[in-house]
Amino acid sequence: MKHYLGSASLAIIALLATPPDFAGKIVPSFLATLNTAQAQSAVTVNKISIVTTGMTLTIPQMNVEGSSASEADIRAMFDPKGIDQLATRFRAFSARAVTIPEIQLLQKLPDGSETTTIYRDSVLRDIKNGIIGEAQIRESVTKTAVAKPAAGKKITKPENPPFALDMTMADTRYKGLNISLMARFLTDKAAPGEKLEMALVEQRIGKTVLSFGKGSVTINQILGTDFKLKPLSKPLMQTLAEMEADQNKKTDMPEKEAIQFFVDLMSSISFGNLELNGLTGTIPTEDSKQGLFSIEKIRMAGGDSAGGVVAMQDFKLNISQGTASIGEFAVKGIRYPGLTEIQRQLDAGTNKTDIKIDNLVPTIEQFRLAAIDVDIPDSKDKTKKMKGKLGAFDIKMGNHIGPIPANIAILFDKAQMDIPTDTKEKSLKDILALGYKALDVSMRYDQVFDQASKVLKLNELSLSSAGMFAANAKAELTNVSKDIFTTDKAVASVALLGVMAKSVSVAVKNDSLFEKLIAQQASTQKRKVDDVRAELAAGATLMVPLFLGDHPGAQALGAALGKFLADPKNLKVDLAAKGNGVGAVDFLAVKNPIEILKKVDITASANQ
Repeated sequence: MKHYLGSASLAIIALLATPPDFAGKIVPSFLATLNTAQAQSAVTVNKISIVTTGMTLTIPQMNVEGSSASEADIRAMFDPKGIDQLATRFRAFSARAVTIPEIQLLQKLPDGSETTTIYRDSVLRDIKNGIIGEAQIRESVTKTAVAKPAAGKKITKPENPPFALDMTMADTRYKGLNISLMARFLTDKAAPGEKLEMALVEQRIGKTVLSFGKGSVTINQILGTDFKLKPLSKPLMQTLAEMEADQNKKTDMPEKEAIQFFVDLMSSISFGNLELNGLTGTIPTEDSKQGLFSIEKIRMAGGDSAGGVVAMQDFKLNISQGTASIGEFAVKGIRYPGLTEIQRQLDAGTNKTDIKIDNLVPTIEQFRLAAIDVDIPDSKDKTKKMKGKLGAFDIKMGNHIGPIPANIAILFDKAQMDIPTDTKEKSLKDILALGYKALDVSMRYDQVFDQASKVLKLNELSLSSAGMFAANAKAELTNVSKDIFTTDKAVASVALLGVMAKSVSVAVKNDSLFEKLIAQQASTQKRKVDDVRAELAAGATLMVPLFLGDHPGAQALGAALGKFLADPKNLKVDLAAKGNGVGAVDFLAVKNPIEILKKVDITASANQ
């Protein structure tokens, strides 16, 4: 507990100035605590130093202007005692400006490594009641010294090798920084009905460079807006102390408390927009050479009325033997509608086994990948290349029942791939044998569920391949319960038994594939193509009615199939169930599945 109380002010600054370091600890920038004044005189405070378990903060000099606070008052801001008074101290402070030439922070990590961060030329302006109007840090530099093995201890291949990160951030600027609220987030618990408040209006960071091992990343600019907070149901510092105690005992946080902590975090933190622009970097590759990558933009948006967003634009990778690129990646409309219900159950003291974990799963409205182009070495044979393109892979989801979408629209557009002439895959060898040297495949799926009428419509299930064929299916299902859309397999299975198929329609359009298949069969049998085509057409015309027996639609279906095989252009078959439809119970009630067709009207046409 001593470690957390002594470093509470440092944790506040971590929220203000710098992101978490990659060693897993917060790397703070002590800007916030400097603001405790009431606009009058100028005060200079020298040699401020705070030493706590694992952390040492040093401020050689601090200048405060336009404040009624004395040197003693300002030093008291850094007193690790009275941690629960931090928010009160900050809220009582106003000043015209605070300048700090340098801040030094040394942090000792659990593995024995040390992280040193230096913040240069920090300026805070227009501080009123614990809210900083504007803040600026000219530069921050972080370096990690990885712990060395103890004397006499030899480490050949550590399972988790130490991770060293060096980072520089230039020209960091903030507007509307509420350090009093951030202190409350650490030390207080939420009041009944407390709402989110603005903690940071805007953040802008200039060029950021991260170096780690043989890799590096440069970010030209980081932008953030509308960061909001409210305290958790239990003070964060208390939770952190309990987590540390559990870690020392080598135990995990109790499941119910872990759920509460997650619900708290998701309900108590929000942000409007976060953008990382102009990313470039290097990564180590298997051949010991460095690969180059670039990303135009990474964007994350908070869960407002439009839902949360995670997106990336224009990713490019260039390695020694190939390239890869993604024009767009996006996950949109991310929401956690079940958190309210889980919080209600927690407040009511519900047993953890009765809490529906499904409510922790977010709903998503869209997942999208677009403009993918890959030309990289084959993982199984480095002498060969894997080449392919994808126009778009897009999934739109809506009408969620719990976390599961009842309405789904999928687009898989223009998946293109050259077929290797020496492929070992049987299916690809068969396609090569037909004379195709490449694939160009597209697929669409569109389903809509009406809960009131219990009708699920498959508006489209289509598959096409350029130069081969295009096929499309439609269907309508009735007596569809919302229980189908549940993660409870037993409940879903029972609901499926009640589903009735009302209609199914299938349409096929030929684009040279059937001619090639017939020609291949003729070649194998050493016969004329026209003879094989005529035989197939006659066989379909005769065999389909024989197979379907006395079904009224048998003759029409056989005639349509025969006409299509004689001159492959297009074919359409419609099945319409009599009465309420055909369901699983109907199949269970008959010994011969062909008997089911007596419950269905069949119509068919070809080459129309």
